[in-house]
Amino acid sequence: FYDTGSIKSKINYKNGKKNGLEVKFFESGIISYSAIYKNNMLNGKETFYGTNGQIISEINYKNNKYDGKYTLYTGIFPTLEINYKMGKKMAVIENTLILVF
Repeated sequence: FYDTGSIKSKINYKNGKKNGLEVKFFESGIISYSAIYKNNMLNGKETFYGTNGQIISEINYKNNKYDGKYTLYTGIFPTLEINYKMGKKMAVIENTLILVF
């Protein structure tokens, strides 16, 4: 808990190891981080959030290794995507936002 009484984080444990969803919060109560664990290893999506609640980045894990798409956002738009397979970088895609007025 924060000194203000706001929840700082939530996580489930099984046999002393992280299992399930871990969520961390800013003092304001907005989620700052979420990740899925199995037997103390990242297995599933890990997401970082800004103080306004928007997603900053997302990555998938399998057995504590990057596996799937990593996406970095600028505002609500994805600006960088990297594909991984069992921890190895497979492809990089840089997105360019074009605004038409």
